[in-house]
Amino acid sequence: MGQLHNDPSEGTFATFTDILCNGGCINLSGASGIGQMRYNKDMVRGREQFVTGRKARKKSDKPSKLGTFHLHPVELQKTLLVICKRGSYKARKDFSAALQRQRDAKAEKKMLIEKKKLHNAEKESIEAWYLFQQYHSARCWQTVSQGRAEYRQLKTKKVKLYFVKEQILIRDKGLGWEEAYHPWSRKGHTFSPDELFAHLVGVVIPLKQDKVPLEPPVSLSKPKNLTLWTKSVAK
Repeated sequence: MGQLHNDPSEGTFATFTDILCNGGCINLSGASGIGQMRYNKDMVRGREQFVTGRKARKKSDKPSKLGTFHLHPVELQKTLLVICKRGSYKARKDFSAALQRQRDAKAEKKMLIEKKKLHNAEKESIEAWYLFQQYHSARCWQTVSQGRAEYRQLKTKKVKLYFVKEQILIRDKGLGWEEAYHPWSRKGHTFSPDELFAHLVGVVIPLKQDKVPLEPPVSLSKPKNLTLWTKSVAK
């Protein structure tokens, strides 16, 4: 059973939920209006104090008060009812339009997120295919001896870092060999070209070269399965 509390906002939601669940075909606007009216006790007449056989009230108990609606003169009450009946159709129509705008905005936001995911996946796919092709080219250092020879020819730290990273990414992103992965930095420490090269010749190049995939590990995002539901529509 849920935790009990006396949060005013939760009380409003509770009355709304009760009306929505037990009101049959009632729509959201009707349920929210009736729920708020019930929570605020706008229609309370205080009749329970006149019921016979009730347990005697304590002196500390406050007498029941009339709801806001019944505090007005009868003529004003009738006027309010007439105005509410006349404006109910427009109120429901405006509520339905606002609800539809909210749904449209949510759908558009979801579509933009899916487009961004797809765009990122396409970029990763292009990069993966490029690195995959590099593995089958002369640019890839296939053996440890070749790697050491090529690395000795590189003069600057920047160039060394670029080529060593590329060799690691060829196996990691291009072939999908997770064992080849190595972070560029960790806990504030940025790995030097020599440290990454040690990982390259010690782990990456000796990897399962007899199990080269036929294509890179490309995973484009797929649309989620649609779930059918019944939405409340104001009539």
